Amino acid sequence: MPHYQLFHPDTEILGQAILDFETALGSERFRPILEKHGLTRIDAQTWYPAQKWLDALSEIAETSTAMLDFVSLGIRQLELAVMPPEFEQMPLLEVLESLDAAYRLNYRGTDIGGIRVEVVDEKHVKVIIRSFEPDNLWYGNMHGLMRRFAPPGSRWTVYFDPDVPRREQGGEETVIHIKWT
Repeated sequence: MPHYQLFHPDTEILGQAILDFETALGSERFRPILEKHGLTRIDAQTWYPAQKWLDALSEIAETSTAMLDFVSLGIRQLELAVMPPEFEQMPLLEVLESLDAAYRLNYRGTDIGGIRVEVVDEKHVKVIIRSFEPDNLWYGNMHGLMRRFAPPGSRWTVYFDPDVPRREQGGEETVIHIKWT
């Protein structure tokens, strides 16, 4: 049974991040789980104990469709996420390089993890994620980000680094590659 744990117990999540998940396609199936963990009547501007959020994700992870659920929810979550208006005008590479700043708008605490982006070339990046959330949710987030911000008509692919164990496999970080043409 996966049980996601914070890096530090004082970590909090901004209500908007929970609302983005809650309004994602198909998430109504998970409303009872969110309710069970006290994540109801969420206010977008209020900070909530992040372990409650992770406990809900851990319960979702126990379902038979967890991988697909996390990927599809992650996609939709990023498509719906409130982003700074300037993101809509930024080149894709700049958006990707701003992921850590966006992440830090949604979490606060002593050790919340983080995101690094390494540019492999002008159309290939490695997104290195140290987060307590499910790897497949992040994988979906990267697909959602590309759907939203990739240049019109471009083709892209998102994949886990096959040579680096992900966090859920005991690794220190999860590495996701994004390539586009």
